[in-house]
Amino acid sequence: MGRDLPQRDFTDEDRERFRARLRASLGLLDGLLTSPGFGAGEPTLGAELEMFLVTRDGVPVPRNEEIRRAAADPRLVLEVNRYNLEANLTPVPLRPRPFTALHDEADTLLEAVRRAGAAHGAEPYCAGLLPTLRPADLTRRNMSPRGRYAVIDDALGRAGRGLRVSGEQRLRMRSDTFCAQGAASSWQIHLTVRPEEFTRVHNAAQLMTAPVLAVAANSPLLLGRRAWDESRIPWYEQAFGQHRRRVAPADRRSGFGHGWLRGGVRELAEEAVRRYAPLVPLCSGGDWDRPLRPGGPPALDELRLHLGTLWWWNRPVYDPAGDGHLRIELRALPSGPTPADMVANTALLTGLILDRAAREPGGELPFALARENFYTAARDGMAARLWWPAGPAAPVRLAARDLVRALLPRAAAGLAAAGVADDEVQRWLGVVEARVLTGRSGAHWQRRTHRALGSDDRATVRRYLELSSTGAPVHSWPAPQARVRGRPRGLGGAVVRGRRRWGGRVADGAEGAGGTVARRALPAVRGRRCAGCFSLDARGTGSVMNLPKRTPLQATAEARPVRRAGLALAAASLLVVGGTACESDGATPAGDAAPAASASTEPGDQAASPSDTASPTSGARSPDAEEDGTATSGEGDGPGKSSPDRTEKLVDGSEARITEVGEQHYVAKIVSKGAVVATLETDGHDTGLDANGVYIVLSNGGVISSHK
Repeated sequence: MGRDLPQRDFTDEDRERFRARLRASLGLLDGLLTSPGFGAGEPTLGAELEMFLVTRDGVPVPRNEEIRRAAADPRLVLEVNRYNLEANLTPVPLRPRPFTALHDEADTLLEAVRRAGAAHGAEPYCAGLLPTLRPADLTRRNMSPRGRYAVIDDALGRAGRGLRVSGEQRLRMRSDTFCAQGAASSWQIHLTVRPEEFTRVHNAAQLMTAPVLAVAANSPLLLGRRAWDESRIPWYEQAFGQHRRRVAPADRRSGFGHGWLRGGVRELAEEAVRRYAPLVPLCSGGDWDRPLRPGGPPALDELRLHLGTLWWWNRPVYDPAGDGHLRIELRALPSGPTPADMVANTALLTGLILDRAAREPGGELPFALARENFYTAARDGMAARLWWPAGPAAPVRLAARDLVRALLPRAAAGLAAAGVADDEVQRWLGVVEARVLTGRSGAHWQRRTHRALGSDDRATVRRYLELSSTGAPVHSWPAPQARVRGRPRGLGGAVVRGRRRWGGRVADGAEGAGGTVARRALPAVRGRRCAGCFSLDARGTGSVMNLPKRTPLQATAEARPVRRAGLALAAASLLVVGGTACESDGATPAGDAAPAASASTEPGDQAASPSDTASPTSGARSPDAEEDGTATSGEGDGPGKSSPDRTEKLVDGSEARITEVGEQHYVAKIVSKGAVVATLETDGHDTGLDANGVYIVLSNGGVISSHK
């Protein structure tokens, strides 16, 4: 769908001829999939970066055509509305440093847009949603001057459709155009896949999207309302007008899917042709079934165009370039906050997909639960509780943060097996590790800042633009000061003056990337440093500092415990080995056993689906709950509270009883043989303990980790 359309009106004869070519294309595709050399090239990775054009105060600037022309860069293309723009990054080989290449190119393109937009008072804003948009901005008068969007809008129908998302606040809107999806911006990853591996890779993508989406969430402010952490997901799906209850999920042109793949890309192509009517029945001229060049693959323009009008979150792509290849377009991740964040999300998702596909022939989780995971992750973000396969046992339900921390070594293994350089893996997965340990995703930062600034949309966008322009990842961003019960508390970025942290003195007023203290996050103890911590370099990129030497990674298809230099995640409460999930004692609350595989997953039956739009479940406590006023019973109880909020086992068999006292204020009592042997307390900064050969870290987000 990247090309413009020379024809706006279509006859019944056009539609019938288009359908005939689609059916014929399936036969040609069958021959391609078994032809020598097809899809056999070196694996590559590409991306599309969608962005908004805004003033410094967040007002949308409808000048995408003028800015694209001024930038004079063919990688920049128009998106749905006049304040949307898209950058198509150059595909890069998957080895040895693809993520750094994508990061640098995204940075360069954003700077090009910034320079070109200066004459119009515009700059790029990378986030899943633009909080300052209002319903009047989502009408056809703001549609980009590209004929294809008008054709698609007419084909989808102009009947009124209701859009609604409920979270902390509720939003309902009526629309008669798919221009409503111009409120959403994504970071879309393209991963080339060999035909014989397509089924395994696609199923791995379906399974792994949910945990990555949970920690990558960056879309909590929908038209100024605080809703889902990834409100972009239900909004985008509903904008196509396909989510009325009378339309079954399997018949909707956008969504997560309805079952594990069994028959490769041919199964998806056949389903697309059989189930969905063509929206744009434009037939190519000439010998449509002939190769583009002698000995090359056929263009299959009609099939490619048809697949481009199905907006599945993980979508197949056929590309006739060169000798031809297949790709999976991973479309679920949000734009922003910075290139560092987006590339780190890419490294995590790519590594998990490659590792899972190499180890598993198919999905071990009932698809109903995988689909529920996707919408639960979109709704609750890092506070989500996700179902996960546990080998021969029933699936278990885990906190998203714990799950991702446990999966990081698997992502490292997948990237290493693909030939990604070791320092590249450490650098970018280190950003994810830092985000998970601090609990600060883009959604978390936006929600807290919006609340601290009195729900001022423009002030929130202005602060977001200031910090994102530094390039520092979002976990390092400070948030405005807020006053809680008369006592000022930092919201994730106060500079601590003259205090000692982890054996290193913080200089008065010293600030690191993004305005935060460049922390010495690792305690220097007996010449060693504890695992699972991070530092920031000059650009705010996370990396692991001087970790204990580990056994070199053996990246094999068999599942083995993987310990990687620079990614020893002793903080994980879950160990994922060979596709099994082994929880520590007490990690799964009563009632979290998996439901029957036949449990309904229709949008009307599940709180996690976009059509139901229920508020977050009581079992998934938001990181912002204290500020939300939704969980205040423990506030002010202090360390002497009668019972802890939770208990976790440590590596030496002792347990940590953790109590939340206030904002970034936790107390952990270490209990061994019934006696309290130590107490850790955070109050705006991490704290740690070295005793009897055990290293224990309590983060200011209440996450405890230990290792010997």
